[in-house]
Amino acid sequence: MKLVRVVAITLVGGLASCVTAPDESLARFDGDTLRLESTGGLLLADIELVGDRIIQGENVFAVALDPVDADALAGVTQASAFMPAHGHGTSLPVVSVEGDGFRVSELMLFMPGRWDVTFELDVAGAHDQLEFTVDVR
Repeated sequence: MKLVRVVAITLVGGLASCVTAPDESLARFDGDTLRLESTGGLLLADIELVGDRIIQGENVFAVALDPVDADALAGVTQASAFMPAHGHGTSLPVVSVEGDGFRVSELMLFMPGRWDVTFELDVAGAHDQLEFTVDVR
């Protein structure tokens, strides 16, 4: 007996898309600020999407950091996005200081599907991260 595997691919604008079921673990940027604890527990962060929604293309985020140790200096040092379904990332975005926080711009999510986003942090000389997942439709 021959086993046949069927794979469905949805074409959107000429590009193959990773169609996924709704998932409660996805970050929601629907006018609200996303509040996250860093993976190492060194700080809380408020991440705000600059724009109406996560889009296919360039995305921009405003990031405010609230270290657990109020006297600790903290900063976003780098940001990245990775698409697990395809095993690839994207070009590194630009991280800049903006007021009392940080701006992550030029985060290019160039195709539809799930993207794991990571912001690398320096918190009083210690490495930490903010991680969240978005779905580009």
